[in-house]
Amino acid sequence: MAQDEDQIEVFKQAVTATMRAISGNDELLVSFGRGKPYIQGNRARIPLPEKGISETELAALRGNSDRIALEQRFHDDSLHQKNRPESGIAQELYDCVERARVAAIGGYLMKGVGENLNAQLEQYAQLSNFHTFLDPESAPLGEAVGLYVREKLTGEPLPPSARHLLDLWRGYIEEKVGNDLDGMEDQLFDQSGFVDITRRLIRDLGLSDQWGDQSNESDSEDQDPEEQEMESEAGDEASEQEMEGESDVSDAIEGDVAMDMDAMELAEMEAEADEAGAPPDMELPKNWMRPRETDYKVFTTAFDDSDGR
Repeated sequence: MAQDEDQIEVFKQAVTATMRAISGNDELLVSFGRGKPYIQGNRARIPLPEKGISETELAALRGNSDRIALEQRFHDDSLHQKNRPESGIAQELYDCVERARVAAIGGYLMKGVGENLNAQLEQYAQLSNFHTFLDPESAPLGEAVGLYVREKLTGEPLPPSARHLLDLWRGYIEEKVGNDLDGMEDQLFDQSGFVDITRRLIRDLGLSDQWGDQSNESDSEDQDPEEQEMESEAGDEASEQEMEGESDVSDAIEGDVAMDMDAMELAEMEAEADEAGAPPDMELPKNWMRPRETDYKVFTTAFDDSDGR
């Protein structure tokens, strides 16, 4: 029993360190308990893994903690709500595309985080019954567009249940969207720029009537051209500074952790915590800034007694 408690403590410390590194908030208070993971202000709560949890389920749990930490650092909810469509498919699409952007940032900064996020996505897709849909009419278009954007941003295949949903809509999306997603990788760290991309998607798919208040577009059209140019230059400079700052994130991440409550001795876990391995290089667009290589610390790959969001 004491050994189990020690292993749980190692897990808590590792997840807390990872979330603080990803969120950029050294003062983030992470608690552990039952219920869904969440983050609010300076506090976060993460579920503790149950005894006998599978490796796949544990990766999904870690993916949830990575996801909410990424959202705190790279997602501005006030900006999101200001531009959010009022209702309908457009609103769902808008939310899903933003989630795809944040997830792509996680995979860009750290391969292990990307793998956790994929496990979380597959768990979410299964719980949402994506794998049971038989035709596009019964499948959510907004979710499919978000998955399409995520696939394009990461260049990685989606997990099976998520891919099944996207494949139902893929032909329709590609026909309607055309080349409107070209260059979106350049806007990955620019949430405001991604709002413009989402507007184009909504327009291409014939959902503009669901956007609601178009005052932001009208203001932009009425604005003096010189003022627009000045704001654009300022935005580009801020985006460049932000990307330079984010290149340090991967250096700080402690890494994900897993453990086997039955078989793994605490001494073995602590020994593995000292081993470091750099993730393999990922292919990135040439105009992206490549983060410095990092030591990705894996505490252990065990915490399961069988093979399995």
